[in-house]
Amino acid sequence: MRMLEEAKFLKALNYEVEVWTPKFAGADKMANMLDEFGVPYRSVFTHKVFTSWRWRHFYLLTGLAHAKLTRRMHAFDLVHVFFSWVDQGLDQLWFSSLSRVPSIASAHNAFPSKVSNGFYNKRLKEAFGLFIGGYGVSDAAREGFLASYEQWFPHSCDFYTQYNSIDVERFSPREAVRAETRKRLGLSVDDFVIGSVGRFEEQKQPVSVVETFSQVADRIPNAQLLMVGDGRDKSRVLARIRDLNLEARVKVLPFEDNVENIFAALDAHILLSKREGFGLVTAEAMACGVPVVGTRVTGTEEVIEGSGGGFLVPYGDLDAAAGSLVMLAEMNSEDLKRTGERARESIVRRFSTDVCEAQAAERYNQFLTRTA
Repeated sequence: MRMLEEAKFLKALNYEVEVWTPKFAGADKMANMLDEFGVPYRSVFTHKVFTSWRWRHFYLLTGLAHAKLTRRMHAFDLVHVFFSWVDQGLDQLWFSSLSRVPSIASAHNAFPSKVSNGFYNKRLKEAFGLFIGGYGVSDAAREGFLASYEQWFPHSCDFYTQYNSIDVERFSPREAVRAETRKRLGLSVDDFVIGSVGRFEEQKQPVSVVETFSQVADRIPNAQLLMVGDGRDKSRVLARIRDLNLEARVKVLPFEDNVENIFAALDAHILLSKREGFGLVTAEAMACGVPVVGTRVTGTEEVIEGSGGGFLVPYGDLDAAAGSLVMLAEMNSEDLKRTGERARESIVRRFSTDVCEAQAAERYNQFLTRTA
């Protein structure tokens, strides 16, 4: 989604843009969405020099294997490589350098420090040969990327924090949608509805959300939990719901495109992640005027800290998480509403599309000036 948003934004600034990715399950959908605003899409393959050890002996053949792509890349003034994780992007960065095209990178998660060896050290130096800067989507993502790769930067590069933007028109409080969604999901207007939107993966700790809610359910008779997502831990989530006899109090829903409708139905949102590059779901919930509870970890902390729109709790402290939700549930309606308003005000001020795009436009101009 960040690639789509950035492509659309750059196109609106009258830059010529192309999006290239390896093949993935949603490629056709991505191509159709890009086509709507006139951005070409290519599904391309580059040898996995960094991310698959068996390719290490063939890296010298990459230039020959990708001669056609190399010629096409020569038309570019700048390549932007998206790093979703610590080494997911290195192959593309290396190929960009091989094609003699200046590059920038964006870090979308909080990276651990990269451990390398002699082979990779030489390739890393090559990959960052024409690197001129980039951004992390949070301070934590920026610092993690620098800890992993700054030693390979060819010179002093500008590497900023550029937060993900939130569409505060789409993600906004909507009373009519609130009532409709609650009716659709079989929830009462008097229920205190807690939501947790996120992948059912170990990073997001969905089982801990169920266990936290178990404590809340014992103390708040009208509390209900909506869990929205899918992933490898789904079976564990469902099993824990059964173990704790919460089937009547917890609904597990698949992801839906209009997730803002789910947020509209909530009184609170909780995410107990181990780490976040940027707490996107938390920020979207806050933009909808929903008070939040999140772990004091990279990414999430930057979104909630100082907002007045929710609570940060230590990672792994389920008692504190449950206590925070109970505090929200026991607020009077006016105090709860004001907490949600403060949450939204913070997101609009710091992360609205207008604010973030103005910052990004200035930085792209700086990067492109360097390539001239």
